[in-house]
Amino acid sequence: MFCGSCLRDNALAGALLRAGHKVTLLPLYAPMRVEGGDASENHVFFGGVNAYLQHAARLFRHTPRILDWLLDRPWLLEWAGNIGSDTSPAKLGAFTLDVLRSEEGSLTKELRRLMEYLDAQVRPDVVSIPNLMFVGMARLLRRELKLPVVCELTGEDLFLDGLAEPYRTEAWKIIRRQAGQVNRFVATSEYYAAEMARRMEVERERIKVVHPGLSKEFLAAVAAKGLGVVRPRHTPPVVVYLARMAPEKGLEQLIEGVIRLRGRSEFAEVLLIAGGWMGQSRQKWLEGLKERVAASNLAGGFEYVGELTQEQKVELLSKADVVSVPAIYGEAKGIYVLEAMAAGVPVVQPAHGAFIELVANTGGGVLYGAGDVEALAGGLAGLLGNEAKRQEAGRAGQLAVAQAFTDEVMAGKMVEVYTEARFMSEETAISKAPSAEGLENATAGGDGLVAAGIEKEYPTPAEPLVVLRGVSLRVRPGESLAIIGPSGSGKSTLLNVLGTLDRPTRGTFWLGGVDPATLKEDALASFRARSVGFVFQDHHLFQQCTALENVLIPRLALGRVARADSERAAALLKSVGLSARATHFPSELSGGERQRVAIARAMMNKPSLLLCDEPTGNLDASASRAIGDLLLEAAKGMGAVLVVVTHNLSLALRFGRLARMNDGRLEEDARP
Repeated sequence: MFCGSCLRDNALAGALLRAGHKVTLLPLYAPMRVEGGDASENHVFFGGVNAYLQHAARLFRHTPRILDWLLDRPWLLEWAGNIGSDTSPAKLGAFTLDVLRSEEGSLTKELRRLMEYLDAQVRPDVVSIPNLMFVGMARLLRRELKLPVVCELTGEDLFLDGLAEPYRTEAWKIIRRQAGQVNRFVATSEYYAAEMARRMEVERERIKVVHPGLSKEFLAAVAAKGLGVVRPRHTPPVVVYLARMAPEKGLEQLIEGVIRLRGRSEFAEVLLIAGGWMGQSRQKWLEGLKERVAASNLAGGFEYVGELTQEQKVELLSKADVVSVPAIYGEAKGIYVLEAMAAGVPVVQPAHGAFIELVANTGGGVLYGAGDVEALAGGLAGLLGNEAKRQEAGRAGQLAVAQAFTDEVMAGKMVEVYTEARFMSEETAISKAPSAEGLENATAGGDGLVAAGIEKEYPTPAEPLVVLRGVSLRVRPGESLAIIGPSGSGKSTLLNVLGTLDRPTRGTFWLGGVDPATLKEDALASFRARSVGFVFQDHHLFQQCTALENVLIPRLALGRVARADSERAAALLKSVGLSARATHFPSELSGGERQRVAIARAMMNKPSLLLCDEPTGNLDASASRAIGDLLLEAAKGMGAVLVVVTHNLSLALRFGRLARMNDGRLEEDARP
């Protein structure tokens, strides 16, 4: 089947490659089945046939490599996968424990082959484990290869909870024990981050959220089909189900909901089309659903169109007026929701799992009480019976996907996670990026910050989303500028561009006489570490590091920490009034104290530019005034450019200059 996690991983790898990163995507168990181009390697590790035989019989733990190679042939793994995908988790308890135990289990031969390949052929900076089922290998990766490890959480609880006892309880015990070996976890939704923090018994702060992003290829196929513009409703209206054909995905509930919808005279001819992969064992289940349809008012109005390629999926979306997948469990990803929105089709989803944040945060559909078939029918009627509302939701969903749920956005956020994991690794030196010749001298002084005609656009299926429109400004060393404006006006995007976290679509800017666009990636990273200090609303301190260690972290980007660096960090903490709190952890500090640590950290490398995004958003009035004073004093003391984005007008008025951002344009206020 086309697995949602495989689609996500493949899209992520493709976007990272396009951004200039070196990526090796290794298939596990079986070759990846994806839509469009495949970014994975052409050989499989932990081949499903080999892994199971080694688990089941000692003989296969000592077979020669030539036999293992034969058992890893793609055609054999494809055949085995088609059978194995129908296997109930209840039958896989012992095998699951073997995989989780890693080198302590019976799959040592497979694990060693993977480790040798990584060490000899890949030599990565970080390893991202594709799902929680392989968390057991994190300890070996850190101990033997000295690599930081990221583990992705993409919906594994559904499988784990399907294990029979005592395997289910033991599996969760192993996972909790192994979780300490992971530098960073990544969840595909806020819901799943909170759920897995509870179930793995780890701090919520250790789990970052990176929502899935649709591939560039899929979005291009949507645009090529002409789905960039929301279309009038079909006659008769069409409801589409687009997911794996399985009871837990809620197709039975959707059929019942459409039957009730057809009971209303204005919707008596509504059609229901279902598309998605189905295992052989589900054939009898589908036949039962068809019998229910035949005995109802939906007779002749339901069609199952089978497994879909990317082109067929886009074709089906072109026929849809509404998409609904009423999954009965807590969905972790909801990629099919994003695919529908990308095509301008609003969704009707149960109010649980990731659906809540995907629908509520985008406006691309409606939510109803989970398990309530009558409410499901009402949600469908509310969109199909109100064309203005349906088209408004379609446009909102399209815009949200183009802005926040593309593979490029996903890749950018994952790079932040990978970088953070490297900073956290005690075994890995963070000093591989060489500085450009003369870079330190070039950025030590110079002419401050100069921007000319900065524009930033994001591609959408319909037309480019313009966020910045010809922004120009000049801020000299020692000057301070506050930028205010409504949410969505482009303030944070401008900060990301000025901080070299994002590249402008058009226009140029210079910092200390250097044009960052002329630097290669390694030199750019070094330039950013030396020249830019960031202070954010949510301080982003490492919870397992003391205040002093957090202040020292920027030095890791430039090389190993020296005694003089420790002395500077202590002096910076003293300058922000926290000498007595140097050995305290963030959880032991107040909100204002944590933000002061973040300011000290931003000053560690003596940057020529201090960028602050809502630095007092979580603080009371008194703490906000203190933070404002610190920022102004710090910039003046270092002769740095200070740019602050804020909604706090009283804070903004304390800075030397004030500008307003409105619809991507920057206008400076002239005031005494």
